[in-house]
Amino acid sequence: MAIPWVEIFIFPGFLFILGLAILFEQITSRLYSRFSFKPKGSPMFIPIVEHFKLCFKGEKEQLNIRSVIQGILLLLLLTLSLMSALVLPICVEGEFSSLVGIYRNSSGRTTGIVGIISFEGDLLLLLTISMFIGILIFFILWIGEKHSTYEALKIALTFMLFDIPLFLAFVGPSLVRRSMSISVLAEDIRLIAYENRAYGLLLLIPWGVLISILALSLKFDQPHFDRLNSTPDLSIRLPTTKNWKFHVWNTSMRIFELALAGVIVSAFLGGSYLPIPILAGYELLAHLLNFLFKLSLVMLVITIIKALIPRLQSNQAINISFKILIPGALVTVLVVGGVAAVFGIS
Repeated sequence: MAIPWVEIFIFPGFLFILGLAILFEQITSRLYSRFSFKPKGSPMFIPIVEHFKLCFKGEKEQLNIRSVIQGILLLLLLTLSLMSALVLPICVEGEFSSLVGIYRNSSGRTTGIVGIISFEGDLLLLLTISMFIGILIFFILWIGEKHSTYEALKIALTFMLFDIPLFLAFVGPSLVRRSMSISVLAEDIRLIAYENRAYGLLLLIPWGVLISILALSLKFDQPHFDRLNSTPDLSIRLPTTKNWKFHVWNTSMRIFELALAGVIVSAFLGGSYLPIPILAGYELLAHLLNFLFKLSLVMLVITIIKALIPRLQSNQAINISFKILIPGALVTVLVVGGVAAVFGIS
């Protein structure tokens, strides 16, 4: 009975995801500093040492009801972010939520690499968590007295706006596989793309990857979601006081970004699966390293996009989302679904 608790809390659970998010933050910060202008005396992201310093040192704040409520909301934000990462099929072997591995009656397997939380519809669970996180962002900013209601609403809506093209990009694989399970998509989409290479390499994978990565890059390039104090000319105020609360805020954003990048890896890049034979006894290690390698590539691309594209204002973000990403995602869904229906790819 102890093994499930180890998986949830230690590996590949909460502690592993937390450490991975902080590690990726440091790696991407180094990459970002090579591609982007660095303001005077401004660190890119928060160094690891500063992360933990914020837990014990930092700005003092007056203890009142609003401060306590904001702290509770921040802890809830961290909890939801950690929960979202549990759906990723990294290296846990278990049963799938529906029949899988029976594409064209190939094998009939019903077990494989699944997420700690895995069921039919867990992709919808992730979408729901993303909506709740957007709502929490509004209340955290609003109750902190540093932002007006209008500013808090604008930041939260801009954050939630890019969920539309991001999750529309995942509709293509879901239509083809007829499943809303992230673990099932990671297992079967690679088989479908392999047996229908022109369809997979020209339609299903590249357009979905392009739209989802662009949407994710812009979603987390809004104020407070990435570079600490990197745009002083915009007079961006921090969402909370610069103490343990800001540490929790920043870490939550990193974890949730990592989780969504992991879904891109699972839905389009085969998840943790390798196209080569694996030595007996090293399966889980190979799956883990493969997933981390693919996740690193996705995070690298996202970092470069953020570095090369200037931070967008709210009206620019709305225009890009409604005029480019959402129409592009809808066209991709229609084409991918239409071709799959016409040629019987399912």
